[in-house]
Amino acid sequence: MADSYPAFEMAAGSVKEVLTYSTAILVLTVTFAADKLVGTTNRIPRSLIWSWILYLVCIFAGVWTLHALTGELARGNPPDVYKDNVGIPAAVNLTAFLAGIVLTVVAGYHTLKLRLKASKK
Repeated sequence: MADSYPAFEMAAGSVKEVLTYSTAILVLTVTFAADKLVGTTNRIPRSLIWSWILYLVCIFAGVWTLHALTGELARGNPPDVYKDNVGIPAAVNLTAFLAGIVLTVVAGYHTLKLRLKASKK
């Protein structure tokens, strides 16, 4: 049982990193959306709104994963990081984070494209 604790520490550490990154990206993009991204279009790109939703899902799934890890350690059975109660929220966490990153990049690309069009006029 003592051999599985490093796996739990690594899993919890990874989830905490993704939580930190997703929270920071969410806060920064919301903070600067009105000033920098909207600019000439007077609207927020839909891909950016969807990325915000995915970051919120990522944060929720990250907290869920940390609670599942804690619950798994508290059980009397030998703990396992590969059980579904840990694996499902962890997969949702990483999938939502990666999709949010992609949509953030797409939003930035579309905003730059619109700004280039507006500057050529």
